[in-house]
Amino acid sequence: MKKIIFATIFIFMLTIFISTNKVKASGGDYMSYPEISFEEEDYKLLVEFSDDELEEYYKKVDNKKFSGWNAYFFTKHKKVYYTQGVIFMYKNEGTSASTYNFEFKEEKINKRSFSVTGNLETSLKGEIKKLKAGLDVKLKLDYSESSTKTTRTDWSTKTNVDPGTMLKISIKGEGYIDQGVASKYFFWVRTKKGAFEIFNVGTEYYSMEKVRLRK
Repeated sequence: MKKIIFATIFIFMLTIFISTNKVKASGGDYMSYPEISFEEEDYKLLVEFSDDELEEYYKKVDNKKFSGWNAYFFTKHKKVYYTQGVIFMYKNEGTSASTYNFEFKEEKINKRSFSVTGNLETSLKGEIKKLKAGLDVKLKLDYSESSTKTTRTDWSTKTNVDPGTMLKISIKGEGYIDQGVASKYFFWVRTKKGAFEIFNVGTEYYSMEKVRLRK
C-alpha cells in the first residue's frame, strides 16, 4: 500500500515537473505589427528578453505557498506607439495628378491582448482573450471595460496624389504595456511558471502620408 501511495505521489510530482518546465511562447495579435516602440528607451517587448533576464525576475515569485499565484510586475503602464499595418499604397509615376476618394468604415478592434511564456496560457471566451488558471483574477484585470470592443471613427476624405509622389494610408495608435512574471503553487509545489505581457490599446487612428519618390 505504501509503495502504491509513493508511486502515485512520484508520478504526480513528475507530471507537475514536466508541465512546469515545458517552455513555449504565445504571442498576442499585436506581435504581428510591423512597428512597436516604447516612449522610454529603457523598455522592450517580452519577446526581446533573454532567458537570463527573465530568470532574475522569477526570483521575485519563488516564495512557495500552499496554493495559488505569486505575481510580480516589472513594467507597469508604459506608453508605446505602434503601426498596425499599411492598408493602402499608391505610387504616382505618371505626369499628371491623380485624385482618390476614401471612405473608412466602422471596424471593431480588441482593446487588450496578451503574450505569455513558459507554461502560462491564454484562452478565448467569445471575442475576448483571457489569461487562464485564475492568473487574471490575481492580477485584478477588469474585462468589463478593457477587453470589450471599441471602434474606429467613420470618416471620408478626398486627396490628390501629385506626379512623383507616393500615398500611404496606415493604421497607427498609442497604447500601454504591462509586463511581469508569475508562479502558481499547489501543495507547495510549483505547477506553473512564466512571464506575461499585457498590451492595452489607448487610441487608434488612420494616418495618411505623402512621400516624394526618389528619382
